[in-house]
Formats: sequence, structure tokens, C-alpha cells
Amino acid sequence: MTAEQDGDEPGAVRLRAALARSVAARPASPAPVERIVAAGRARRRRRRLAMAATAACVVAAAVTVPLLRSAQPAPSVRQMPADGTPSATAKPTRTPATEPVTVTAGHGTVDGTAWSLTMAYYPDESALPADLPPPDGVPLVCQRPVIGGVLVDHQAGPWAGCDPVGGPDDSSFGGEMALRGLHDKGASGTRLFVSNTGPDVSYGVVRLDDGGDLTGHAVTIPGTSYRAWVVAVPAARSIVSVDEYDSGRHRLSHSTEWR
Repeated sequence: MTAEQDGDEPGAVRLRAALARSVAARPASPAPVERIVAAGRARRRRRRLAMAATAACVVAAAVTVPLLRSAQPAPSVRQMPADGTPSATAKPTRTPATEPVTVTAGHGTVDGTAWSLTMAYYPDESALPADLPPPDGVPLVCQRPVIGGVLVDHQAGPWAGCDPVGGPDDSSFGGEMALRGLHDKGASGTRLFVSNTGPDVSYGVVRLDDGGDLTGHAVTIPGTSYRAWVVAVPAARSIVSVDEYDSGRHRLSHSTEWR
């Protein structure tokens, strides 16, 4: 062993001894058990608080839903009658439009031309056609003579041949006779002889200058007392007489002023 080694060995020994004394003099730190336990207790406390808050929210929600439901208006209950059929809610009824009452008083062919007479009764304004201008008044009785597809007196407007009446049984209407034609106000050409007759007349007879007779039977507008009969007079013929009869063939009237 050299001299330097012999000299250094005592110093190293002294250093180790000093370190040992220093370590022995420092008290050992205790393990952090208390902090670990305290931290665990804090975590458990926070977990219990969170669970309690969650439970409180669930309970509050369970209470709120019934309260909200009870606050809503109760659904309406539809009553059922005794027979089990649903009862319909009453609705205001609307008065349907009245229809005009029409009837064909006569039709045929004369001088190779078709002719007809239609009668109509309009009880109120709802029965009037919407596409025509209104007449002077209602109720209304109309006679529409047509010769060769042309309405007689059509130049006078859509309500030519119509008369206001006081209802379905106006006794002031009737008892009139007329010749209706397309020329000279029925004085020439093919003409229709029309009689607005009373309740006792069953038919009428027009005697012509050639000895021939034309017979027309009275027709009534349904639901009214308005009646008429009609015959077509050829253009080459003139009228000698007009007679009306009841159902027993008794003559009720006789006139000779027609031509």
C-alpha cells in the first residue's frame, strides 16, 4: 500500500461517519397514512352528495310531470247516446235553393216546323237562374212558346211571357186567350193559340176556316192552380171559332173574334 492511500483512508472513514451521524440525527418522516385516509373520506363524501342530488332531481321530475299533466285542460269527452252511436254536433241548416216547377203544355209539328209551349212557376228568388237578370218580381208564372226553335217575343228579354203572381193560387191569373207567333204579333204565319184557362175547363177546340178542328187539353203546373191549353194554327188557315169544354163535354165558352 502506498503512502497516499494510507493518508486518504482516514479521511474517507471520517466522511462516512459524519454522513451516518447526520442521517441518524434526522427524524424519519412518517408515512402519509392520515392524508390518504382523509382523501378517501372526502371522495366518499362527494360521491354521497352527488348521489343524493341525483335522487332529488329524479324525485322532483316525478312530481313535476303529474303537476304538469294536472295543469293541462282535460280532454273533451264525446257523449254517446243510448243507442251507442256518436252524437253529431248540431250545425246550422242551410235552406236549399228552390227549383222552378215546369211542365210542357203541348208540342208537335205544323207546316213542317216543330213547336212547343212550356210553362214554369218560380216561387221565390232562389228559383231564378243565376245567369239571368232578375225579373220585376216573384213569384212568377212564365209561358215560353217556341216555333222552329225560336222563342216567341225573345226580343223583349229573357222574362218575356212572364207575369208576377201572388203565389201558387192567384185567382187573378187566367181567363185570357192569345195568338203567339213570330210575325205581326201572331196575326200571320204559323201561330200558337194559347188559353190560360180556369179550373173547370178540361179542353178547348179551335175550328178553322177549312172545317178542321184543333183540340188542346188543359195542363196544370204541378203544385199550383195555373193551367193552359194550346194548339198550333197553320199559316194558311184562319180561325172561325174557339170553344172550351169541361170534363163532361159541356161547352163553357164560345168566341168568334179570332182570325
